[in-house]
Amino acid sequence: KYQLEIEIEKAGLIAKVFSSEITELQDSYENRKISYNEKFSEDKKIFTRYYTGVKRLDMVRFLEERYGLEKYIKPWAAKLINQLKQLGFLTVIISGSWDFIIEEAQKYLDFDSFFASEMEFADGKFTGRYKRILDYKTKELYSKQTLHGSDFSIGLGDSQADLSFLQHVDKGFLYLPDERVLEASLAQKLAIVNDKNVLSSITEAIQ
Repeated sequence: KYQLEIEIEKAGLIAKVFSSEITELQDSYENRKISYNEKFSEDKKIFTRYYTGVKRLDMVRFLEERYGLEKYIKPWAAKLINQLKQLGFLTVIISGSWDFIIEEAQKYLDFDSFFASEMEFADGKFTGRYKRILDYKTKELYSKQTLHGSDFSIGLGDSQADLSFLQHVDKGFLYLPDERVLEASLAQKLAIVNDKNVLSSITEAIQ
C-alpha cells in the first residue's frame, strides 16, 4: 500500500510529509471512517499536492534502478500469465496504478496489454492534472471494451474498484480481500484465493 510512493519520498523526490498523510488516509478507510470513494478522491488530492513539479524521468529511473519492483511480484503471477497465454487467453491488466509502474511490471510478467492511470506532464514535469484515472467506473468501461466478443473470461482483483470489472467476467476471483472488499463482494459470489491456492483455483476454472 503506497510502498513505492513512500520510497520515492525517502529518496527525496517529494516532500517528507506525504507518507504521514497517505498513511492517515489509509487508516481512516480501514477503520471505516470514510468510504472507498472518499478515500479514492482524497488520495488524488494528496498526490496532486506532493507530486506537482516532479519529473517523470526521475520517477521512472527510481523505479527501474533503485526500487526493485520484481521483489514485490508474487511468484505465481508470471506462471499464471504464461499459462493463460499458452491456452490462448489475452492477458490484460486494468489497474489504478500509474502507467509507468505497470510498464515496469510488464517486463517481468509479459502480459499482452494494460490500462492504467496517467499523470499529465508538461516539459517532463507533472502538472497536477491527470490524463486518465482508473476509478470504479473507468475500470468497468475498459473491462467491457476488452471483453467484447470473448468466449470465456477470467478476472482476478483485490480492491473495491476491481469489483466493477469482476462482475462482467465469466469466472471472477478475489485475492486476499480486506474485510470491506469482502463485504461489498458478497452479491457477486466471487471465489476467494490466496498465495497458496490462486494458481490451482484458476487452473481448475479453465479446464
